[in-house]
Amino acid sequence: MASFAIGDVHGCYQTLVRLLKVIDYRPGVDTVWFVGDLVNRGPHSLAVARWVAESSQVDSILGNHDLHLLACAHGLVKSRNRDTLGDFLDSADCPRLVDWLLERPLLAECKNHLIVHAGLLPQWTIETAKRLAGDVETQLRGPLAADFLKELFANRTGAWSPIIHSRDQAVAAAHALTRLRTCRLDGGPCFDFTGPPEAAPRPCRPWYELRQRDEQRIVFGHWAALGYRRLSNSDALDSGCGWGGELTAVRLDDGKGFRVENLDLANSSNA
Repeated sequence: MASFAIGDVHGCYQTLVRLLKVIDYRPGVDTVWFVGDLVNRGPHSLAVARWVAESSQVDSILGNHDLHLLACAHGLVKSRNRDTLGDFLDSADCPRLVDWLLERPLLAECKNHLIVHAGLLPQWTIETAKRLAGDVETQLRGPLAADFLKELFANRTGAWSPIIHSRDQAVAAAHALTRLRTCRLDGGPCFDFTGPPEAAPRPCRPWYELRQRDEQRIVFGHWAALGYRRLSNSDALDSGCGWGGELTAVRLDDGKGFRVENLDLANSSNA
């Protein structure tokens, strides 16, 4: 039995099917974790979500685009110009899949790897990150999930402090876990920068450069401009599938990477 992590699919279902063939995925035998952002940008978000939700030994972390979909489904935010969520939101499956997404984790562990959508703040220990992810999950799975999502999208600064109210702390943690790319030297997140790490304006630096070496290897996505990179103690898997780029997987058993060209957005102007 092999275990795989797959980068941000962004609704590119045909590309996902191709990648599963390349990695020789065996349904019901192999384990697959997606790093989040199953939906949006590509044309087949509904098909991707259906496949992941209905497949044995397959699961996904929540990403920022997944949270955006949840907020849209609750009528809390409006679709953006580049969103491709209409078919999903209009589908008879939408309520079922929204309920399924609300149950997805913010962090997962597999084969001594920690899987997250965006990253961890430098000051967090792994145990702190797990606790905070659990706090976010409790909010999303509770009766006031819509209120939490409303607050999450109303407060986009993502300011972090260990002494703020627990609800505000969960909001800040959700932003870090799903949107982080770079941090200041004091550990504060810099959410505005989206370019390649080499171009990050000082004092912002990639979050993974500011962490002490973790016992678990961290697998993450979210940062398309970073691309697929096998770093010293982490694997970056977002190779720009949502913009017409490749889709990447890593086999957690031995670190082998796999990439396929985009079959859904091959002629995308955003590639």
